[in-house]
Amino acid sequence: MMPQDEKVTPQNEGAPVSGAEEEAVPKHTGMKLLVIGLGIAILAMVGLMVYKISERAAESLMDEGDAGPVVAEPAAVPARSYGDFSVERPVGATLVSVSAEGAEMIFHFRSNEGDTIVTLNRLTGEQAKVDVPLVWQKQ
Repeated sequence: MMPQDEKVTPQNEGAPVSGAEEEAVPKHTGMKLLVIGLGIAILAMVGLMVYKISERAAESLMDEGDAGPVVAEPAAVPARSYGDFSVERPVGATLVSVSAEGAEMIFHFRSNEGDTIVTLNRLTGEQAKVDVPLVWQKQ
Protein backbone atom coordinates (compact mmCIF):
# COMPACT_ATOMS: atom_id res chain seq x y z
CA MET A 1 0.00 0.00 0.00
CA MET A 2 1.29 3.43 -0.92
CA PRO A 3 1.67 6.13 1.77
CA GLN A 4 -0.69 8.56 0.04
CA ASP A 5 -3.49 5.95 -0.08
CA GLU A 6 -3.23 5.17 3.61
CA LYS A 7 -5.84 6.77 5.87
CA VAL A 8 -4.80 6.42 9.47
CA THR A 9 -7.41 8.52 11.26
CA PRO A 10 -10.96 9.45 10.42
CA GLN A 11 -9.83 13.11 10.11
CA ASN A 12 -7.92 12.19 6.97
CA GLU A 13 -10.89 10.64 5.21
CA GLY A 14 -11.95 13.76 3.35
CA ALA A 15 -8.43 15.14 2.91
CA PRO A 16 -7.10 15.33 -0.61
CA VAL A 17 -4.31 13.01 -1.66
CA SER A 18 -0.84 14.66 -1.71
CA GLY A 19 0.10 15.92 -5.12
CA ALA A 20 -3.40 17.19 -5.78
CA GLU A 21 -3.88 20.68 -7.18
CA GLU A 22 -5.66 22.08 -4.11
CA GLU A 23 -2.65 21.41 -1.90
CA ALA A 24 -0.05 23.03 -4.21
CA VAL A 25 2.36 25.54 -2.60
CA PRO A 26 1.52 29.15 -3.49
CA LYS A 27 4.00 30.67 -5.93
CA HIS A 28 4.54 34.00 -4.04
CA THR A 29 5.13 35.82 -7.30
CA GLY A 30 4.82 39.23 -5.63
CA MET A 31 7.45 38.38 -3.02
CA LYS A 32 9.86 37.14 -5.70
CA LEU A 33 9.43 40.35 -7.70
CA LEU A 34 10.02 42.45 -4.57
CA VAL A 35 13.27 40.62 -3.73
CA ILE A 36 14.53 40.89 -7.30
CA GLY A 37 13.63 44.59 -7.43
CA LEU A 38 15.41 45.34 -4.13
CA GLY A 39 18.49 43.42 -5.29
CA ILE A 40 18.66 45.48 -8.48
CA ALA A 41 18.18 48.68 -6.44
CA ILE A 42 21.06 47.76 -4.09
CA LEU A 43 23.37 47.01 -7.04
CA ALA A 44 22.41 50.31 -8.66
CA MET A 45 23.17 52.26 -5.45
CA VAL A 46 26.59 50.57 -5.06
CA GLY A 47 27.36 51.34 -8.71
CA LEU A 48 26.33 54.98 -8.18
CA MET A 49 28.60 55.28 -5.13
CA VAL A 50 31.57 53.86 -7.04
CA TYR A 51 30.89 56.23 -9.92
CA LYS A 52 30.68 59.31 -7.66
CA ILE A 53 33.87 58.39 -5.78
CA SER A 54 35.83 57.88 -9.00
CA GLU A 55 34.39 61.10 -10.45
CA ARG A 56 35.54 63.13 -7.41
CA ALA A 57 38.98 61.51 -7.51
CA ALA A 58 39.34 62.40 -11.19
CA GLU A 59 38.26 66.00 -10.52
CA SER A 60 40.81 66.40 -7.74
CA LEU A 61 43.55 65.09 -10.01
CA MET A 62 42.58 67.47 -12.79
CA ASP A 63 42.36 70.47 -10.43
CA GLU A 64 45.93 69.95 -9.22
CA GLY A 65 47.32 71.73 -12.28
CA ASP A 66 45.47 74.93 -11.32
CA ALA A 67 47.03 75.15 -7.88
CA GLY A 68 50.38 76.80 -7.31
CA PRO A 69 53.40 74.87 -6.15
CA VAL A 70 53.12 73.30 -2.75
CA VAL A 71 55.62 74.74 -0.33
CA ALA A 72 56.48 72.46 2.55
CA GLU A 73 57.35 73.93 5.91
CA PRO A 74 60.64 72.72 7.34
CA ALA A 75 60.05 69.69 9.53
CA ALA A 76 62.80 70.45 12.01
CA VAL A 77 63.90 73.60 13.72
CA PRO A 78 67.27 74.79 12.45
CA ALA A 79 70.15 73.77 14.65
CA ARG A 80 71.12 76.25 17.30
CA SER A 81 74.73 77.28 17.34
CA TYR A 82 76.48 76.54 20.61
CA GLY A 83 80.01 77.46 21.53
CA ASP A 84 83.03 75.28 20.79
CA PHE A 85 83.92 73.00 23.69
CA SER A 86 86.37 70.17 23.96
CA VAL A 87 85.96 66.92 25.87
CA GLU A 88 89.11 65.07 26.85
CA ARG A 89 89.15 61.37 26.11
CA PRO A 90 90.30 59.27 29.06
CA VAL A 91 93.72 57.63 28.52
CA GLY A 92 93.38 54.26 26.78
CA ALA A 93 89.63 54.63 26.21
CA THR A 94 87.66 54.54 22.99
CA LEU A 95 84.52 56.51 22.22
CA VAL A 96 81.53 54.16 22.20
CA SER A 97 78.64 56.56 21.64
CA VAL A 98 77.55 60.20 21.66
CA SER A 99 73.96 61.31 22.21
CA ALA A 100 72.46 64.79 22.38
CA GLU A 101 69.38 65.88 24.28
CA GLY A 102 68.57 69.57 24.12
CA ALA A 103 71.62 71.51 25.31
CA GLU A 104 73.38 68.45 26.74
CA MET A 105 75.66 65.96 25.03
CA ILE A 106 76.55 62.63 26.59
CA PHE A 107 79.84 60.93 25.66
CA HIS A 108 80.35 57.25 26.49
CA PHE A 109 83.97 56.04 26.62
CA ARG A 110 85.12 52.45 27.28
CA SER A 111 88.54 51.24 28.48
CA ASN A 112 90.03 48.17 30.18
CA GLU A 113 89.30 49.69 33.61
CA GLY A 114 85.60 50.34 32.85
CA ASP A 115 83.32 52.91 31.31
CA THR A 116 83.45 56.68 31.60
CA ILE A 117 80.41 58.89 30.99
CA VAL A 118 81.00 62.60 30.32
CA THR A 119 78.04 64.99 30.18
CA LEU A 120 78.63 68.34 28.47
CA ASN A 121 76.30 71.29 28.84
CA ARG A 122 76.61 73.11 25.52
CA LEU A 123 75.25 76.39 26.89
CA THR A 124 77.68 76.80 29.80
CA GLY A 125 80.51 74.40 28.89
CA GLU A 126 80.18 72.54 32.21
CA GLN A 127 81.28 68.90 32.16
CA ALA A 128 80.31 66.14 34.56
CA LYS A 129 82.35 62.95 34.59
CA VAL A 130 81.23 59.57 35.97
CA ASP A 131 83.53 56.52 36.10
CA VAL A 132 81.84 53.13 36.05
CA PRO A 133 84.34 50.43 37.08
CA LEU A 134 84.41 47.16 35.19
CA VAL A 135 83.09 44.34 37.39
CA TRP A 136 84.12 40.77 36.58
CA GLN A 137 82.00 37.96 37.94
CA LYS A 138 84.05 35.08 39.38
CA GLN A 139 82.60 31.60 39.18
